[in-house]
This record gives sequence, structure tokens and C-alpha cells, in this order.
Amino acid sequence: MKKSVLIIDNDPIYRTISHKIIEKLDLAETIYVEKNGYTAIQFLTNLIENKSSVPQIILLDIEMPVMNGWEFMDEYCKFENILLQEIDIFIVSSSISQVDKDKANTYSEIKGFISKPLTIDTLKSLLSD
Repeated sequence: MKKSVLIIDNDPIYRTISHKIIEKLDLAETIYVEKNGYTAIQFLTNLIENKSSVPQIILLDIEMPVMNGWEFMDEYCKFENILLQEIDIFIVSSSISQVDKDKANTYSEIKGFISKPLTIDTLKSLLSD
């Protein structure tokens, strides 16, 4: 069964390319896109309040204006909704910093750290199981 995915990234080119690849390869049931952590938190809050289904996969950038990936994670961890336990979060970043990789490991909700650019093979392995 196909999953739904939420891409959180401030780069419009990255968002568009990722969306098109996932769509063209028919890897996801639904693709949501948010431009920063703040709008993504609002989006998830609205889904929960409306008792809508949440995406099963989040592809999260770290460096974003308004609310970065770490700030998003801090807000995300405040949610006390059972639905969110079904979400796998992957950091997708151009950062090669070991500090960022180590920080990602401090969140049990983060299932992996992936370096940009995302490859087709990586997307296939994340979105199909």
C-alpha cells in the first residue's frame, strides 16, 4: 500500500523536483508540501483537529527560515496524538555536519539522516516497503 508523504523544505526547486519524482514514479498515495517548519506544524495541527489521516513519511530539511527543522522537531514532540506515532521522519539535508547527524540521533522520531540530493533509489526505498 502506498504511503503519503510530507516534504518540508524552503527550497522551491527542491520541493518541485522531489514532488515530481515521487509523482512520476507513483511512489506515494498523496504528496503534501510545506515551505518551513511553522507551516508544517500548522498543517499537522489542522489534520489532527479535523481527524484526518496524517502522512506516514516526513522528509524534513534542517535549514529553513521562520522555523528550522530542529525547531519543528521540538514543536512536533509536543504533540500528544496517537496518529503521529505512525509517522517516520527523515532529515533530508545538504548539511554534512556530524553535529547535525548526532543531533538527529537524539530524536527517537527521526528514522534517518539523508544527504541531499535525494536519489530515485533513496526515494524508492523510503516510500515502498
